[in-house]
Amino acid sequence: DSRESSAVLVDLVAVIWERLADCRGMQWKHALFSLQIIRELLLHGPLAAIVEISDGLGRVRTLKSYVDSGVKNSQQVRDAAAHVYDLLADRTKLFTQRRAAAESRRKVRSKERMDVRDSRAGRDKRLALLRVTFRDMHVAVAPRGARVAPAPPPPPPPPTAAAPGQQRQPPLQPKAYANDLL
Repeated sequence: DSRESSAVLVDLVAVIWERLADCRGMQWKHALFSLQIIRELLLHGPLAAIVEISDGLGRVRTLKSYVDSGVKNSQQVRDAAAHVYDLLADRTKLFTQRRAAAESRRKVRSKERMDVRDSRAGRDKRLALLRVTFRDMHVAVAPRGARVAPAPPPPPPPPTAAAPGQQRQPPLQPKAYANDLL
């Protein structure tokens, strides 16, 4: 995202100009993709991108007359260059299209937020169906035996200290096995 730093934008535009410089022969895609990136930066990027790209207006103008061995490829590059050049030359048209692009981004983002809200509301409705008491669920699943089995009795308490009058048994000592080997 070129909005984070102007240094990144300068580096990005420098790479684009390099790609436009080596677009002869089989590298016609470099020119086409570079022009597409320039168009996206002009319409969706920061205002600093317009200034940076305006510095290379002459390079874009030369691509309007791009000729290569592939007729179809050359025409695509010329069309893209003409579109970018028109945007750079006519600032009113550029800013009108930027406003339209910003509005469409806003609509997409608000639609995404609405979709998230709708999915949350649907999930909450489904969860409300699950808020049923155990007894009601048991009746629904086993209507004949609507009684719930009784809970088992609690276990007896663990033995504590010996009762008065009873002596406590000493713990058993392990046998010594030293004499077993002899």
